[in-house]
Amino acid sequence: MNKNVKWTAKELFDSFKSETNVDEFKELYKAMLAREIGLDEYTDAADELMSEVLENEYYDSTEIVSFIDDYLINIAHERFVEANFEVDDWY
Repeated sequence: MNKNVKWTAKELFDSFKSETNVDEFKELYKAMLAREIGLDEYTDAADELMSEVLENEYYDSTEIVSFIDDYLINIAHERFVEANFEVDDWY
């Protein structure tokens, strides 16, 4: 395990599976986007604007269909099926 990380993918996966709902993923996405654009401080005004941006440009967009890029999802799904992991067959 890399000692420079606060949590592992397994810990996050288990937490997401047992404790996280859709609204909490939306909050995670807002925080990740704010970090990515270099926002200095996340205030109530920033949260309101971020919610507006995501509502209009992400959730209601036909261009963006997933939290993670479709190409990456397809590749990961294919590789895990080939390796005999149990994954959802939602295609």
